[in-house]
Amino acid sequence: MTLGRHIGSFESERFYFKEGGGGGSHAEMRIYPGRALATVMMVNETSSACTGLQGRLDREFVL
Repeated sequence: MTLGRHIGSFESERFYFKEGGGGGSHAEMRIYPGRALATVMMVNETSSACTGLQGRLDREFVL
């Protein structure tokens, strides 16, 4: 476990993210500093495609 964050981009909007999980769960948090916005996705499934789903949902807020 770390406190490190990663840098990504979504539709040319930079965000910082952290993902993790275990024991039947998965989560990802994204922070969009240019928009003063953060999103969090939590699912009750270890092998979930959380990142892809969060990208589709973030489209509603970021674009």
